[in-house]
Amino acid sequence: MTVEKPLKPANESIWYCLLTLHGELTDGADADNKEIHGENLFLWNAFRVCVLGQTEDPKTYIGIANRFGQNLPNKNFEAFVANRLQKRMGAAARLPGPEEAIDLSGLKFDKPVSFAGFLLPSHLSFEGSHFIKGISFEGVQFKKFIQQAAADEISFKNVEINAGMDLFNTAFSQKVDFQGLTVRDGDTIFRQVHFQNGADFTDAKFEHVTFSGSHFSVAALFDSAQFGRAQFRLCKFYNSTKFTGANFVKATEFVQVEFFGSAHFDNVRFENPVLFDGCRFLPNTELGASTVFQFVRFDNRASFLKTEFGIALVFKSFIFNGDASFEGCIFSNVRFGDLRSDGKQLVLPKEYVQDASAPSLAVFSAKADFRNAELKNRFSFHKVNFKKFVPDFRGARMHEATEFNDVIWPQPPTPENIEDVYQHVWAYERLKMEMDRLKKHADEQFFFRKELRVRRMLEKSPSARALDWLYEISSDYGGSVKRPLEWIGGILAVSLCTITASRYCYGHEKFWTAFRHARDNTVGNFISFLSSAKDLSSHSSTFEKYVGILEGFSTAIFLFLLILALRNKFRLK
Repeated sequence: MTVEKPLKPANESIWYCLLTLHGELTDGADADNKEIHGENLFLWNAFRVCVLGQTEDPKTYIGIANRFGQNLPNKNFEAFVANRLQKRMGAAARLPGPEEAIDLSGLKFDKPVSFAGFLLPSHLSFEGSHFIKGISFEGVQFKKFIQQAAADEISFKNVEINAGMDLFNTAFSQKVDFQGLTVRDGDTIFRQVHFQNGADFTDAKFEHVTFSGSHFSVAALFDSAQFGRAQFRLCKFYNSTKFTGANFVKATEFVQVEFFGSAHFDNVRFENPVLFDGCRFLPNTELGASTVFQFVRFDNRASFLKTEFGIALVFKSFIFNGDASFEGCIFSNVRFGDLRSDGKQLVLPKEYVQDASAPSLAVFSAKADFRNAELKNRFSFHKVNFKKFVPDFRGARMHEATEFNDVIWPQPPTPENIEDVYQHVWAYERLKMEMDRLKKHADEQFFFRKELRVRRMLEKSPSARALDWLYEISSDYGGSVKRPLEWIGGILAVSLCTITASRYCYGHEKFWTAFRHARDNTVGNFISFLSSAKDLSSHSSTFEKYVGILEGFSTAIFLFLLILALRNKFRLK
């Protein structure tokens, strides 16, 4: 069993004392804290120049000369800092050298902390520390010190913050590690932050976080991160981005975000509405980018309004429990489907609640809106389950490589839900028109039959509905060759059995004699349009003639439906 090392008070850290030489911030008036922070800011930046040798800051250089009466090297300032430090930490305290790494790990900060505007190095560790009252790094530029010997990395690993974190307009020149970062209360602000060399937010937890306007120049990792409310407006991801296993509990915004590398949202859950409106997933020829949503759950509305997918988009084994809007999107190469169709052994993540034996693991439970979308290349639905609504492609322009393979289409809504009925009719009507434009005859006929089936719900007359129902069960609206043949076979069998039974039971003929007579009558009635057929049924009784009339009339109808189905199947003129 691992025993956690107890945290040290922040005042026992020489680096924290140097960063707060004028004193710690208080819980009091903002005016007091503003004065304390301003003095701490000057003294730290002066220490950075005088002691750590960072002479590239002319503003601080001039301030030191004016205040302490000497140019560099400034012994007055060094003595002043050493005196302040010894008063706070004891006579044994010594100023660190420029080669020493700034280590603020394992500390407990009881007071509010602000390093806004400070000149901080690109090697800095807060690993495992706990901030009770929040922390601010607003405007900080994390850059390498001239004499810095340690490897460049900034670590906020396993840091806990109780009252918010502000990194507005900061810049990280080297990789920054936020693994296990936990911000329990308050806002976490990463607005207009520039991550120049990678950022790792694996297992991080945020109550409310905004990354709006931030740039990620190298790979960004958000694997298994937990988000309350999250905003990623106007971000730019120039390399690969991974949100594998992330969970978004509250409303989430990826509005007008640009992805220039691969974006992976594998095993992600969005529990509340999520917006990807106006995003651009653009190709990077060097990286071979793609966008993957695999085992992803949308428990509420998902909007991709006017999003541009300039790279391959893959939705594999997903659930949209709310409305899904792709209105006005531009698609270059898209696949919606079930991972099982790839022929791979599939193991569902434990967080994915759907049964692996379900008919489809790619589900639209509500509306799927593709209105006014532009499909520039392949667009595939494979084993997708549209549970309640037909996808709406009105105004969309499909590519020749648009495919609907093994799709599970919804049952027609009931007449009581008249708005849903009209929505189904319009959706099938549009799909039929697009298939006709693309010269996909089989698909056109398929969607036409689906449209007719739904239009039955608009019929107010019971007789009209009954006629429509008969047309469906007899020939699938002229689309089935098999059904008319089955009906013809059934009618002939009934006629044969009826005449045989009549002669055997009431005519007192032997069974085989009755059967042969019934066979001749049945065949004769079926081919009654031939002159030779009269000889087969010339010795029929009155009852048998009535049976023959019914047989001939019925088989004529189904022969017509058979010819119609053959015409539709082979597109005969």
